[in-house]
Amino acid sequence: MFETKKKVLIFLVYTAITYAFNAWSAQEESKKNHVTRSNIEELSEWLLNRYAVYDDLDLSRKIAITATNNPHFKRKLQNGVEASKHDRRFRATLFAGNSISVLNAMGESFANMDFRDARIPHANFSGSDLTHANFMGADISHANFNGANLSHANLQGADVSHATFVNTNLAEADFAGATMEGAILFQQDQNQQQLANQGHRLHVNAVRFSPNQQTPLLVSAGNDAQICVWDPVTGQQIRCWQPHHSAILSLDFSVDGHLLVSASADKTARLHTTQNWQTSYVLQHDAAVTMCRFSKPEETTIACVEGGKTVKLWSAADGGFLGGFQHKHIIKDMQFSLDGSMLVFANANGTISLCDANTGKQEGLLGGNQNGINRLAFSPKNFDLFITANSDGTLDLWDTSTKTIQQTFTGHYGCVNDVSF
Repeated sequence: MFETKKKVLIFLVYTAITYAFNAWSAQEESKKNHVTRSNIEELSEWLLNRYAVYDDLDLSRKIAITATNNPHFKRKLQNGVEASKHDRRFRATLFAGNSISVLNAMGESFANMDFRDARIPHANFSGSDLTHANFMGADISHANFNGANLSHANLQGADVSHATFVNTNLAEADFAGATMEGAILFQQDQNQQQLANQGHRLHVNAVRFSPNQQTPLLVSAGNDAQICVWDPVTGQQIRCWQPHHSAILSLDFSVDGHLLVSASADKTARLHTTQNWQTSYVLQHDAAVTMCRFSKPEETTIACVEGGKTVKLWSAADGGFLGGFQHKHIIKDMQFSLDGSMLVFANANGTISLCDANTGKQEGLLGGNQNGINRLAFSPKNFDLFITANSDGTLDLWDTSTKTIQQTFTGHYGCVNDVSF
């Protein structure tokens, strides 16, 4: 009897909660869908705080049309954006970002606007004029800049993670120090020629010299998803194109210089022929590809690091998947030994792993540098020697045969980020 009453009571409570929730949801939807001139003042703050109108263009247009001839409401939106720079109440809500979306739907120009330190995530700037706008230090994550004009805009130190810049004019835009994680930058084919005359517009992540000694080339790639080819003698740009949809994080040439592989945050690595710079194969991954390396001395294999710890091996001949393995540590750098038998990893915890190139089995773990290792490079003349660039300003020359440091170089007063023989 007691159990029966208990079940009935639980059922009644559940029914009451469900009814109350459905009634509340209906009321919320009703408010959302009944934006009129008479209630815009009452509902504006409620709407803009509760809903991300970035994802609901009909709602932003509805509010914009209703408020077109309401200067008081327009000022309220503008004041909300300004308040997001310092007012904790506004910084904790969607009001400022939504205000931008509505102002944009009202046809406002944002040219020369000062958005420094504003918190306007999820703002919809699509198609707007943002020339010379100042976003220094602003939070514009998840914002939509598709089709906007951001020429000469200042985005130094801004958080633009997961923002989209599809067919956006970024001429002379300054992204120095900006957080770019997950940002999507992509230009349609008709804009390729325009891009080709600009070089890189964002942070450069990788630079490589081609192995061809007769006509040496310099190749660079970065957060703008572009690869640029340069004449290292004259400094002239030869070609610039956008093979990826997000930041390119790594580049590597084959030993003969006929192939170039690029790794990107768009979850792909792409193999390009240097004869015409066309993409031969797309190597699809399940997470951002942080680095890529050709095997040596014969470039039959490409090793890619996916998501920090997963290593996948691909055929350089046909782009086929050869296998992979899970590394024990987060990888900061990776190099094939010059005989191709071993993969050497600089780990995020400051250690160095010596692993079988085919199976990933760890064959040795070196103490490394407790302050961190950023890069490693093998000697082109002695297959047993490699050198590491360390965060404490030192360089260590290692011997893989003895697993010991042969020499330590000092002289830098800060972190050493790269090293090469």
